[in-house]
This record gives sequence, structure tokens and C-alpha cells, in this order.
Amino acid sequence: NMEMKDIELPEVQIKQYGINNRKAKFDITLNIEEVGNKLICEVEYKSRLYNRKSIEKMLKHYVNVLTSIASNTELRIVDIELLSEDEKKRILVEFNNTYADYQMDKTISKLFEEQVEKTPESLAVVFENERLTYKELNEKSNQLGRMLRAKGVKADSIVGIMVEASLEMIVGIMGVLKAGGAYLPIDAQYPEDRIKYMLDDSQTKIIIQKGNSNSYGIEAVAIDGDFSDHSKDNIEAISDYKDLAYLIYTSGSTGKPKGTMIEQRGLVNYITWANKTYVKNESVDFPLYSSISFDLTVTSIFTPLISGNKIVVYKEQENEPVIRRVFQDNKVGIVKLTPSHLEMIKDIDNSNSSIKRLVVGGESLKTGLAKEVYESFNKNVEIYNEYGPTETVVGCMLYRYDYDKCKSISVPIGKPADNVCIYILDEEKQVIPIGFTGEIYIGGDGVSRGYLSREELTADKFISNPFKPGEKMYRSGDIARWLPDGNVEYLGRMDDQIKIKGYRIELREINNVINSLDGVREAVTLVNGNDENRYLCTYMVLDDGVDLQSIKYNTQNKLPHYMLPNSYVTVDKMPLTINGKVDKQALQKMHRTDEVEKKIPPRNFHENTIAQIWKEVLNLEEIFIDDDFFEMGGNSINVIQVANRLLESLGLEVPYSDLIVYTTVRKLSEYTQTIDSYSSNQFKHAYKINKSTSKRKIFIIHGADGSIFYFRHLAKLLEDDYSVYGLQPKGLKGDEAFPNSYYQMLHDYVKEIRAIQPEGPYIIAGFCIGNFLVNDMGNIFELQGDEVAALLYLDSEAYIENRHYKGLFVYKSILNTIDAWRKIFRKDKMFTLEKFNNLMPKAKPISKDNQLEILKQRSSIQNYYSKTLPINSKYMHLGFAKSPTIVIKSEENNHHLFKEELWRNMVKGELEYYETPGDHETLLLPPYVGRVAEIIKRELPKYCEKDL
Repeated sequence: NMEMKDIELPEVQIKQYGINNRKAKFDITLNIEEVGNKLICEVEYKSRLYNRKSIEKMLKHYVNVLTSIASNTELRIVDIELLSEDEKKRILVEFNNTYADYQMDKTISKLFEEQVEKTPESLAVVFENERLTYKELNEKSNQLGRMLRAKGVKADSIVGIMVEASLEMIVGIMGVLKAGGAYLPIDAQYPEDRIKYMLDDSQTKIIIQKGNSNSYGIEAVAIDGDFSDHSKDNIEAISDYKDLAYLIYTSGSTGKPKGTMIEQRGLVNYITWANKTYVKNESVDFPLYSSISFDLTVTSIFTPLISGNKIVVYKEQENEPVIRRVFQDNKVGIVKLTPSHLEMIKDIDNSNSSIKRLVVGGESLKTGLAKEVYESFNKNVEIYNEYGPTETVVGCMLYRYDYDKCKSISVPIGKPADNVCIYILDEEKQVIPIGFTGEIYIGGDGVSRGYLSREELTADKFISNPFKPGEKMYRSGDIARWLPDGNVEYLGRMDDQIKIKGYRIELREINNVINSLDGVREAVTLVNGNDENRYLCTYMVLDDGVDLQSIKYNTQNKLPHYMLPNSYVTVDKMPLTINGKVDKQALQKMHRTDEVEKKIPPRNFHENTIAQIWKEVLNLEEIFIDDDFFEMGGNSINVIQVANRLLESLGLEVPYSDLIVYTTVRKLSEYTQTIDSYSSNQFKHAYKINKSTSKRKIFIIHGADGSIFYFRHLAKLLEDDYSVYGLQPKGLKGDEAFPNSYYQMLHDYVKEIRAIQPEGPYIIAGFCIGNFLVNDMGNIFELQGDEVAALLYLDSEAYIENRHYKGLFVYKSILNTIDAWRKIFRKDKMFTLEKFNNLMPKAKPISKDNQLEILKQRSSIQNYYSKTLPINSKYMHLGFAKSPTIVIKSEENNHHLFKEELWRNMVKGELEYYETPGDHETLLLPPYVGRVAEIIKRELPKYCEKDL
């Protein structure tokens, strides 16, 4: 707007020339010159930031702005149109041309029944050695559905399902749908308070589970019960496409989870599209390996059941991620999973895999990870990146990964699915140009009904669709932009909602729960780490004298496992920005202060070496000497990796039991400098696994895997009252001989316990098949005249028939495992679970004809016991020891050999029997281990009156 006057000089001719700068001074500069009745616009820009097409588009939008203003000077700024009508049509119409015909008037159960008519004898569901054909699944579902309807289930009735991985879980889901109701998936590992809230909030009157008793105050239907008096014929439908199919709870910003109501129409539309897109009329089976409370499972349950394929059900296990078993078994053709799952399987050789397609969702998929996985399949697999919030039925956009063309940091989330409309809008809900950043809004048939009993939140998130009057669209909170080819690129979140390992988490819910605890003044939870190792960290200001452990324990009782912080940091006060808000960047730079006042970096060669190993194993950029290995995200596999690298770097064979105790760089460095090698340890079998100074000792015996790692949480919780020692067999060290028999193991363990505690009373505990060792050791101590204060059995069976045959089976099982461990420790510096499985022999039952082998083994140590026992080796035939017995069984373990009645028939002495939440794999893990520790601390003092 600066006037350019003509320049006149005497006897000088003047002409104007443009100067072509070779380098732009600024990112972008717009120069406007008025020439006559025109404005001449010139743009100078940095070519590394912008391309010519982007600049041309920007100028067109500028012209649109000027045209809008000139045509209506009263126009509000927010109403000014950037887009031309052609551009708007391209985005709203061409990019959203997704109409596809489907059976929208039918329910998912009706589609399943139609498939039953086509393939009645084909397998529908497989679990371990059990299976159901389509006909059998249909009939069992009909019987259960009729019983539910007789109990009052109708359209939109909510029925809870809390059944572990099994055939019955699928029968339960289909039975609810056939009855006309909607199923509410409940993970039995959720804290009790959360389960009760979900049942109360949804006004659920019936819950399907194993067994018919519960503590929730509602009617329980035993899925393992007898429904044979109900007809197997199909049930007359009472629900339609407008009724609910399922209610699923996700993390909520208020501190309570919110229930999303998914209708039949949305489910049928998604499954029909998934069938067309992924199955493609082929014979491809789906694995079901994760909790049904995670809506990723919806694809894996219903897609196969309407296409004539089968569901292969997997159960979680303690020793390895179940997803690795899915990939190693080669039983399925399509796997629905998250990027976190891909991280677990990318090192597997999948070149001969049966898997044809990977459907990835739940988190942002990095291109580098997709590339690694694609190459592990020798480029012979289809990888799909599926995007979709729970509120719009699992998936609403899709992109097929292209190895040659996909060069961005993250794989795009693709184009809209069938009968879905995607809008990327600004704050005023106006369409924004291609390439500009905005919020994703989702319309179409997949939009759910809203949140149960949350009218305000529903009105805020499910709004009228201005582009399709009479319809709703969902405001996702996700930030994205259109790419020129009609694909969408995901860029992040607008709020505190995050996804870790596929789980949607509201950080505000974690904060609200922790802030509600006594002694917490303020708590803020953030995501730390990098893309490959993201973890939750909670920063807290606590009242004076508040125990951090009590905060952790109470948090475990209120939040599901996937929402528990990995790390807790106590601070004197929250750092604030200039605007008075919590300064999150400053918080993330703070170090833990619950043990030390300030962060200390490694100070010497030993500490530097250990810290570097931890950084590599945990994928972290910085480690300080008082950071806790497990709170930084470490696990049992990482422990093995650290042990291997300590051997390689420092020449030290550190048993992984010691890595459980020395969990900081400072402590581990001090410890490793006191030993020359693993052989310098005083004891061969017993390792102290907590830091207690108590004279009272508990000796806890390993299970079939020979490992004591599983006991570290329990040992920590008992630290104030008991010194806990874990006993593990010989053989972990490469040049160390295996125990030559089951009875040699008993001899070794008794000798080791006496070296630590010369006289009774003894407290001996065992997990799983460690019960046989516990009992027989109790007999030995009793017959040698020593007092046994108590025998403690953790999720163990009471079976004693053919004890010596069973003892041999125990011995063989443990040997198989420690043989694999030994090979790993001695030979493999880069251990993976796949390698472990290849090393691990399959345990098989030992024939009863091998009694002679048992007698030979017994004779090898009979001389020892003939000198020390009053009655030569008669402890081997005494059955259960007479000592006081405490049995703690997991509620989910329903095997008859673990039942209270059998224990009471077998035990000769006093017996206390308890059932606690959890299953065999989770009993000694948070949060369930807290209840186990409570029982032990309450009951053991009754039997430990003598001072040690």
C-alpha cells in the first residue's frame, strides 16, 4: 500500500527491472504492488518448505477471501470462504463417495443364521482341543438366548459377559444377541470398583459368567450350566437395526468410564465392509487373543461368523505375549492388531507364514515399523492401517500400506469406509482446504447412539451434520489433514486422550482417580518415552508422611492394568507456565524424588556401563542412577537381556534373581563390584528377593518354569514383615549340573534353607506345582524334629495320588525349562521369545511304567536320608504334612483339583482356605497380589509366635 512515485533524473533514462533473489529471506513473503487499476501479487518462499502447487493454491484462497469481502462487507471473519465451490465439492462429495449397498435392515445374529444355513458343518470356533461347528454354535446360542429371554431380556437390555477366553465366551455373546439384548464385555481382571460401576451405570440385571455366584448383587447365569431343556431352534427376532448390539466402556475424562452404545445398523455396516475388504470371499480364519472389552475384537468375532470362516481363540499366558504364539502357530489368515503388537513380532521370520493380511489399528502406525514387518514376511503380506473411534464402530477409514510409495513418518489413515463420511473442519465447523490441519468429524451409518446416561457429553460429541440435514456426526478430537489424493493423514489429539498399546486412555481419568486418594494434593499424568517405549508417568505433590507405596496400591485397586502408571514422581510443587497452567515440559524433565532429592547421572565406569545397557534394552534416552528398572518399564524379558549384556560387557554372570533386588543403577553397580562372577554367590539355590531386615523368613518355591521372577511383587509387599527368599533349581549356569532327580532337588533345597535359617519354625511357600516340593520339604523338617510354622500354597492343587509319578513329572517339567534358560544365558546375547520357544521342549506326561526310574532316582540319595531321618525315607509316603496350612486360590481357577473340599479332605493339620481375585497367571501380579499379601500378613502371625 506504499505509493511508488516515478523517478526522474536529468539526462538519465530509467527502466524498472525485477531482481531474482537466489535465496528467500523468510519462509514466505507476499509482495503486492498496485499497477494502474490492478494489484500485482508476488510470492517469495523457501522451496524446502513449500512446493509450487501449495503456493498456487494459497493464492487462489487469498483471491477467494478478497472476493468474499468485496461482495459482502458485513461478513464476519469466521464466515469468509477460503474454498471455491469446486474445491468444496471435491472434498465433500468426491472424497466421500462411499455409498455401498448392504443388508441394513438385518441384525448381526440374522446374518450369522444365514451363514449357518450355508455351512452348518464347518468349524465356527476353536479353542485348544475344543471346537464348535456353525450348527453347534447356533444351537447352543439359541438355547442360551431362550433362557435369557425367559428371564426378561428384550431389545436394548444390557447383559454383562465376564467369561475368559473359551468357546463359551462366543456362545455367550451370540446368545445375548439372539435374545435381542446388547452385550456388555467385562474383563475379569478389572478392579472390583470398576466392574461394579459399569454394572450399576448400565443398570445391568444379568451377568453371564462361569459359575452362578458373584458379589455384584445381580443375577448370574452360569455359561457352563445346563441349557438342554431349551429348544435349539432359531429364536424369533424381537430387535431390529435401530436397537443396541453392544455397550462398551472406555476411559472417561471425569474419572469414570463412559459407555458407548453401538447399534445393530452400525455393526452390520462395518462387518459387511470388513468382510468385503479383508476376507474377499477367501478361506481365512481370525484369531481372538485379547480381551473382548477391547473393541478390536469385534472384527475378529463377527467377520468370520458371517463369512463361513472360523475364530481361533487364544488364552493369555504369563511367559510370553500371546500375539507371538498367534504368529508362530500358523493357524490363521487375518490378524487384527495394534502397532504395539507389531513391535512384539517384527523379529519373527514370517516368510512362510499362513497370515495373508494384517489389519492394524488403535494407534498411529509408523512407516518404519510397517516396513520392518513387511520385510519379515518377505514382502508377501497385505498391511492395512485402519482408523476409527469406538463411537463409530471400530473402523471408519482405511489405507493399504505401499512399501514403495509410503515415505512419510506415519502411514496415512486412508479413505472413508463404506457408507461413512469424513469431514476435517476448523473451530467453526467450516470445511478447510486440502493440506490444512483440522479436527476429524465422522458421519454416516457407523455413528453410534451416544453415551449411556451422559446426555451432556453426548450432545457435545454427537452433533447435527450441517452437510446432511437430519443426520448426526461425531466430533473425534483427532487432528488430521486431507492429502491431495483423498487420503487422510493423522496428526495427533486435541486433548489429553492418548493411546498406548491400542488402549484409549483419558489422562484426566487417571488424574481424577489419583487426586481422589487421601494424602494427594495434586497429580498430573503424562506420557513419557519414545514411540517404541511409551509409558505413563504420574507426578504428584503429597502431604507430609504419605507413603508412596500406599498410593500405588490404592491406584491399582481403582484402575485397570492398562491405565496404571509405570512410574511415579513426587515433587515439592507443580511447575507452572506464565499463564498459570501446569508446565508439562518442565515436569517431564524432573526426576524422581521419592528416594533421592535430585537426579544424579552415572559417575563411573560401572554405572555408565549399566546405564548404557538399560538405555538400549528399555529404549530410553537417559537413565539416572536412582531410576528404578521396573518403574521405567522393565519386565522379565528385559531382565534376561540385561543379564546377557552384563556378561558381555563386564564379564559378570549375574543371576536374574539379583536383578530383581538391585533395581537401580546405583545399587546394581555397588553389587556387581563386590562379585567376580556368578560362582561367588554364597548360595546355589536361595536368593533374597526383597530388602527386608526382618528375622522372620519366608522361603518360596518356584513353579514349573523354575523362575522366581514372578514373586517379586509379593516379596516387595511383604518387605516390612518378612525377609523373602526365592528358591530356584541348579542348571541356570552353563557349567552347573542339573539336579539328578526330584528328590535331589528336595535335598538341595532343605540344605540351603538350613544354611540360611539353622532351626525352625520354618515358613515354606510354593506356587503351582511347587506345591509338591513344599509339602515334601514340610515332611522332611517335621521328621527331623523341626517346627514348621506354616505351609503356604499359592494356586496349587491338592492332588496326591501316585505322588512319585507326579514328582517325576514336576522334575521333568522344571528340567525342560531350566535347560532352555541355561542355553539362553550361555550362548545367546540377543535373546528373543521365539528363540526361547524353540529351545523349550514340550512337557509330556510321564508313563506310569516309569516307576522303576523313580526308584532308581530315590536310591541315589537314600543313604543321606537313612542317616538323618528317624524312619528311613518314610516322609515319601506320608501324604500331606501335618503343619498348619494356608491355601490361597485364584477365583478364576476352576479346576476341581484346586477346590476347597479336596484340600480339606487331604490336609491333616489346621487349614485356612481363601479365594482371591485373578487367575493362575495374574494372581501374583498387580493389582491382585495386594490381596494375597494382605492375607499372608494377617494370617501368618497366628502361627509364628516364636521369635527368630
